[in-house]
Amino acid sequence: GKEGGVITRAAAGSREDLSSEGVVKATRRGALSAGVGLLSAAIFPSTAFALLPDDDDEELIRRAKEKRKTKLKEELATERNFVGLSKPTEDEIKTVQLAVAKMVKTGSLLEEGNLDAAANVIGTSSTPWATQLTSLARRKSAGKAEEPAGMMLSSLSVLQQSVMNGDDRKARSSFAATASAMQEFVDAVGMTGSIKGL
Repeated sequence: GKEGGVITRAAAGSREDLSSEGVVKATRRGALSAGVGLLSAAIFPSTAFALLPDDDDEELIRRAKEKRKTKLKEELATERNFVGLSKPTEDEIKTVQLAVAKMVKTGSLLEEGNLDAAANVIGTSSTPWATQLTSLARRKSAGKAEEPAGMMLSSLSVLQQSVMNGDDRKARSSFAATASAMQEFVDAVGMTGSIKGL
């Protein structure tokens, strides 16, 4: 009888062990599935909600939605800085690209001290590429593009005059100011990825 009792108690004990082990396994499985859900949420935001487990995830979903709303607001605010939310046209990009090419060439001639050749490249305010750039800058001169547009045009004018007058020192300083303002203008109107040479 005693042996039978021991065996019964042992069997009961092992059953308890099994059942508690089962609980641990189930808990681990829950944690793993939650982990998978969260990982998926990070990698695939659009499909995340379908993969998240049901327990106490409403708060997580609410936070994710809030985060998305905030991100959308930020994106819209960024877009508003690009005047009229319009993307730059091909002609506008060509106008800026030509101006950048003229600046690059002028810069290398100034380095060589060849102001005569630089004067031929940079031209005057009535040179076609310069009038096109001026017209574009005035059209786009709003929001965060306003200041760099004005700076670009004024320093370009000084650069053209300095080169024509053979004033090497002034030409170099106004070249640096024009290049810097041009870079800021390009960023402000959303052309950064389209312009080469800056």
